[in-house]
Amino acid sequence: MTNEVEVIATVEAIDRDQRVVTMRGPQGRVVDVKVPPEAQNLDQVEVGDRIRVRYLEGLAIMVEPAGGGPSASQSGTVRLAPKGATPGGVAVQVRQIRARVDAVDHAQRTVTLTGPQGRTVTLPVDPSVERFDQVKPGDEVVVAYAESLALSLVKE
Repeated sequence: MTNEVEVIATVEAIDRDQRVVTMRGPQGRVVDVKVPPEAQNLDQVEVGDRIRVRYLEGLAIMVEPAGGGPSASQSGTVRLAPKGATPGGVAVQVRQIRARVDAVDHAQRTVTLTGPQGRTVTLPVDPSVERFDQVKPGDEVVVAYAESLALSLVKE
């Protein structure tokens, strides 16, 4: 499953000392964006500038035979425009969680999972999920979730 959103936001305010840019989206939603110290081009951004914002998220779920047990991992990266270039950057974050299947109710289409911190949760399973009838207690479910955010100044 993936989801992508792209909007053009307008810079409403800039707090250069705190490195916060306030932007208003096309639907009127106002968001404060904390600009990391590594971003070298904040001095080029002005109130009234337009910023292209692209957000992408993806989710993948896989059932695997028992093996490693519940676990979790996370990684990320940030790439920013070099000094003097058009302001912008991309941040990517990836999380992966492995949970154990404790119970399956095929009639009610639910699955009970135990995660890496021992927390148990029962979740509904969408009718579009293929081969749900093959999932059994003891299997492991791997959930991979990735999201990225790209910002770039729109020059006119």
